[in-house]
Amino acid sequence: MAAACGPEGHVAACEPNPLLAGTYLPQNLALNGFYHGVEICPKVVGNIDDRMVDFVLHDDNFATSSLERWAQAHCEETIQVPMVTLDKLCADWPRLDLVKIDAEGAEALVWDGMRQTLNRFPHVAVVMELHLQRGPAQTVGLLHKIERAGNPLRSINYEGEIVPVDAATILAQPQDHWTLWLR
Repeated sequence: MAAACGPEGHVAACEPNPLLAGTYLPQNLALNGFYHGVEICPKVVGNIDDRMVDFVLHDDNFATSSLERWAQAHCEETIQVPMVTLDKLCADWPRLDLVKIDAEGAEALVWDGMRQTLNRFPHVAVVMELHLQRGPAQTVGLLHKIERAGNPLRSINYEGEIVPVDAATILAQPQDHWTLWLR
């Protein structure tokens, strides 16, 4: 993302896992020459500002750490982390082109916390990794919220094409990894 936005751009990399935010992410940025223009935000993104929340860590698989309760069945450790909304995080930004959401089941919370941001930047592209661990009711609710906000459901397929998709198809294939393109 830092390479795509160029030297004038700005990236906010939100990572609530302290090991990733404090060690791996800074090392990766430095190794790739992208330390300037990237703000590491050691918070979970959600629907509430300035509140400490439980975050489930998995030592053996960083990619499955989550804010969501489904992760607690596989819990290695739960820590308290601060939550921020994208509305607050981007409040003074003059421009926003892309938001990438990879929240391991907490996508609806992120979506709820970015309503003002979407209104301010109506042409922003949102790439959302959709994790269906939340259950059908929550997923249907999120998909309906997305559509009510004026975003047709589209997916980025494995060939990199943006294709139309509907909620029924997504729900019928919960084992698939869905990456939505919302604009």
